[in-house]
Amino acid sequence: MGKSKVRNTLHSEAETPADIVFFLADAVGMPKVTMSEVAADLLKIVPDPILAGGFAMAHHGHIRGTIDFDVIVVAPIRSMIEQFVSLGYKHESIRLDIGDLDLLTKGNKGVDFIRLENEAFQKSIEKRAVSGWLYKAQVRYVSLEDMILLKSLAVKGRTGRWDQGDLSALLE
Repeated sequence: MGKSKVRNTLHSEAETPADIVFFLADAVGMPKVTMSEVAADLLKIVPDPILAGGFAMAHHGHIRGTIDFDVIVVAPIRSMIEQFVSLGYKHESIRLDIGDLDLLTKGNKGVDFIRLENEAFQKSIEKRAVSGWLYKAQVRYVSLEDMILLKSLAVKGRTGRWDQGDLSALLE
């Protein structure tokens, strides 16, 4: 058996907030699929993704665990969904008050495509998205202001979700 690497802290200077989210997602249990594997599929299939959810929270300085990548839809996604399904992801569509959600899951991880009903809001999110990194790939993240708006919409009528805690952290 090889030697274990000793880490003095969870977050070293070399790590990005996204690295910590990956660690948190894979730390509990024996994952069938790692976030790294899902990230590789995401970056291969989705050109220029705009990330929301847990990874956008981390980008804006509020680190928490997550088991999926939330992607704001700004282009047709049918062929992307087909590519994920061909890699073994299960697909499910859900209608929400603010639009549609296409869930792609593999094991206990996945990618969620969020298609907003309000096209003007979607275009505004796309315009204000900020550049960042996911591994060594450049991606875009939902702006802090738009994260607050999305989380405010998400908490309406829902309890027991990440959204209320996220909204509180963003407003601090």
